[in-house]
Amino acid sequence: MVKISFIILFLSSIVFPLNCYSASGELIEEYSMDLSDSIKYLEEEIQQGQNNYRLRFVLGTLYFELGVPKYDKDTKEVTHNLEMLKKARNEFIKVLSLKKDDSMAYYYLGHLSFLLEQDLNKVTELYKKAIELDRYNLKAYKKLGILYLAEKQFNNAVLLLETAKTIFHNDADIYHKLAIAYLTTGEHTKAIENAKKALSIVKNIQTQLVLASAYSITGDYDNAKIQLEDILNSDPKNRTALLGLSIVFKKIGKKEKCIEILKKALEYYPEDSEIKNELDNCK
Repeated sequence: MVKISFIILFLSSIVFPLNCYSASGELIEEYSMDLSDSIKYLEEEIQQGQNNYRLRFVLGTLYFELGVPKYDKDTKEVTHNLEMLKKARNEFIKVLSLKKDDSMAYYYLGHLSFLLEQDLNKVTELYKKAIELDRYNLKAYKKLGILYLAEKQFNNAVLLLETAKTIFHNDADIYHKLAIAYLTTGEHTKAIENAKKALSIVKNIQTQLVLASAYSITGDYDNAKIQLEDILNSDPKNRTALLGLSIVFKKIGKKEKCIEILKKALEYYPEDSEIKNELDNCK
């Protein structure tokens, strides 16, 4: 039993802190042998009668780790192990048969339902159940928030993320997603407020782009310009920032600067039809 406890503690340090999908490819590769050995050991322990929900939960997370989509930088392909994903789902179902109020089991089942079936209604209900059982399940809030945004359920996204914001006061990603939701619903002042809060926690180019968009839409071109130029200082080839800055210059009547930015963008993206069209319109 000491060995079992050690494995749970050791594996928990690897599995539980992972963001959204899985560890990086390097981490999976580094621990692949340990994961395979641990899976075999846990399967044997369960077969011998050690059938508690903690063991099954850890086994489910290991199956999940080996099954989730992984991006190969060399081949530029995304691969996944369908058999492992199905095994993971079976384990989390068994977890709930032993402990019906396990929030993280519902979270993983939501993710697995998306990967295996793309049943968005089912996915939504599973994430909502995870939050109902544990209002501090940050991963479930974030996944459900992404789902609402992707499905253009912006009002639902706002309600969910505003609730999350009252619990997770210093999570930049919550404020970032909320800024996107407000930007899309046309509540630009709230979009600016939440984007600025996110950036006060951690600087992020994607959040800066949201903030620049909100400033530009409201006619605050000076602040939009500040954000876009700051992005280009650290990421000179950022296509969105280049196009955004060209629009700002066009709006404030600086045609030469607009043309200069778009010509620079074309150097990076010579076949980009949108940049070419914007350049023609700016002349």
